[in-house]
Amino acid sequence: MDPADEALVADLERLAPMAEGGLESLRGLVEKVLGEPGEDLDRMLQRDLNMRAARWYADHLGDAEAAEARYRGAIAADQDTQEAHARLVELLRVPGREKPLVAALVQWAEIDFDERAKIERLADAAALAESALGEPALAIRCYEKIMEVDGVHAAALDQLIRLEDDAGNSERVAELLATRIDAEMDPDARLTLRKQLAAAFAKLDRTSEAIAAWQGALGEVPEDLDAIGALEVLYEKDERWGELEDLINRRLGIASSPAESIAARVRLARLAESRFGRRDDAITQLREILVEDPGNEEALDELERLHTTGKEWDELVELLERRIADAQRIGEAALEIDILVRLGTVHVEHRADAERGVEIYRRVLDRAPDHDGALSALLHLHRQHEDWASALDVMEQISSRSDGDEAVAGAFEIAELAEEKLGDASRAEAALRRAYEISGGSRASRDKLKTH
Repeated sequence: MDPADEALVADLERLAPMAEGGLESLRGLVEKVLGEPGEDLDRMLQRDLNMRAARWYADHLGDAEAAEARYRGAIAADQDTQEAHARLVELLRVPGREKPLVAALVQWAEIDFDERAKIERLADAAALAESALGEPALAIRCYEKIMEVDGVHAAALDQLIRLEDDAGNSERVAELLATRIDAEMDPDARLTLRKQLAAAFAKLDRTSEAIAAWQGALGEVPEDLDAIGALEVLYEKDERWGELEDLINRRLGIASSPAESIAARVRLARLAESRFGRRDDAITQLREILVEDPGNEEALDELERLHTTGKEWDELVELLERRIADAQRIGEAALEIDILVRLGTVHVEHRADAERGVEIYRRVLDRAPDHDGALSALLHLHRQHEDWASALDVMEQISSRSDGDEAVAGAFEIAELAEEKLGDASRAEAALRRAYEISGGSRASRDKLKTH
């Protein structure tokens, strides 16, 4: 009859524990009052009645379900009721009720004027959404709400970056990282974040922005080798040769070992020659390397390439002879042979010095008697200069290493050369007999031998 009578309610609460059934006798009373047809109760009164009933159910009757309904009723009547939100969250913080708990935490955060408390509740909801519910998208929404409260909240940004990255949202990750960098005061942490930002831009194939991110990292730590290495790759990809040269010079300036210094100089030499056409600068750089490390293979290879492309044959011969001497000194026979072959090719093909070429190829055969390249080159030179006796020697050496049809054909050619060019019948016969034996007495070899 009079729901607003506070004294009446207080008397009921005092008397009910003494009555049979205790507070159980009050079950449903508030629900009945609130549900009376035509009853238009003040919203604050509805809130207060719901809160009283909720306490009866929760604190005395142990009916969590009924208490939850009354706390929700109180919130529906007055959403700013802090106690109702607090008690509802407490009631829901039990295993299996994580989903409504997350919703209750978010709802409570929305009405709280205390920004710190609001952020704590949203962070709690986000953690539950991810860990207990396995709903990263819901967690993201919670962290986004924190960002609406504090646009540079470091912990929320870190979690958002992680979740968006896991979801493959590189565009969003890049946006968040840019904000996170602005919020970070520690230089080491900023360096790490800038590297993450560069990686995000790389995934998006946004080269210019990736470069800017790495430049920012280099601004934090000018000697950071990760940033220098990444920028070198990107500058080359974007054909920013001047900036690449500056960067390699920076690497040279901070080199902590001769190997690092030499590697930088080699790259500078290649860049100077290939992108700026400064061959003289390149050669100077390489020669400086060889002063520091006379046997540096990378510098020697690059210098050899430059002399070759520049058709500087005398300089190339000098360099190759130096490399041969170095190989002999350290006992690298295979390397010595390889360089000897290159030297022979230079003399024959570029200096028209067949005599010197023959001499060098013979040096190769002294060390490797079965070297195919040297044998073929010698045979070509002897034929070209009609030195048939020498050509025949080489042909017999090649033939001795072959078998089958190839060996038979070689023997026929030797016999023909011996007879026609040298008039050496016995040598021709020996070659034909060998062909006959190898072929198992084939008709062709038999006929050639009979004719001879």
